[in-house]
Amino acid sequence: MRTLGWIISTMLLTILGYVVFFGLCCSIQYNGRSLVYLWSDYYASNGGPTHLKSLEWNEHCEKYKQWDAVILGASRAERSYDPQFFVNHGIEVFNFGTSAQSIQNSKILVDHILAGSSNTKEIWLDVYPASFKDDALESSADLIQNIGFVEAPFEIARENKDFRMVNLILKRYFCQNGDVPLANASYKENGYVAVDQTLSDELKNKLKNFHPYISSDFQVGEKSLRAFESILKICAEHHVTCRVIVSPVSDFGSQLELDRMLQVITPVLKSQNVTLVNLSKVPGIETTLHFYDEKHLNVQGVKIFNESLLGKLSK
Repeated sequence: MRTLGWIISTMLLTILGYVVFFGLCCSIQYNGRSLVYLWSDYYASNGGPTHLKSLEWNEHCEKYKQWDAVILGASRAERSYDPQFFVNHGIEVFNFGTSAQSIQNSKILVDHILAGSSNTKEIWLDVYPASFKDDALESSADLIQNIGFVEAPFEIARENKDFRMVNLILKRYFCQNGDVPLANASYKENGYVAVDQTLSDELKNKLKNFHPYISSDFQVGEKSLRAFESILKICAEHHVTCRVIVSPVSDFGSQLELDRMLQVITPVLKSQNVTLVNLSKVPGIETTLHFYDEKHLNVQGVKIFNESLLGKLSK
């Protein structure tokens, strides 16, 4: 019994010591950053767009604001749907797109969004092949540190089954939120991040010699597919319409991977009677004029896409 007690005491003291050490590394600054960043960049910092939109979401919920649609997805979603455009057409929209958001993490967010408010009429889920990869570390790092739902970080950490999630949980509570530079982007209201620039000369030159992908090892992850199915079922249980949307893809995108994703998710959509809105190619949108990098629309491209989407949804 003494041996067992010694083992338990040692384990508890070790855990306590680690927590204290981690807390000190968060509080001590070196070259303007917490010491904790010396051994890892953690993929995301405390603060930034996800933190800002979480604060805004909580503020709106306190006022019992009703949403016609809440948008979920990765940074392509965050930067492709301008809520103000839809508000101008009588549709109240909140953009809950976040950096590299995986389908698995979208499922956790849907749980909290619909459980916390019966005032959401529709979920617009922006899908892209990268969202269906089962490795969700970048997405989880951002959400664990910055999402406003109290229980969500622990659920995300549990889903990942990765010891690094423990560090991220500690970092959420020990490191202060800061102003994270958005690199030529600006945070707008209701979760939208806008970029008003076109492709760099370097990318334009790259595009001239770019050839479509003829092979790829991309596969839709099993966990991601289950999470996708769950999202559709959760929406149905709450009597919330789910619209699955493919936003515009630049000439740098892989049509092969997009087709592979659509081939896998289409039977799931049919089984749940959910319609796919495929706007991967929109007339008038050109890579050199309407994207600012390989994946993301600029404000001019967003306007054309949102107009096209509104037209589709109005039919």
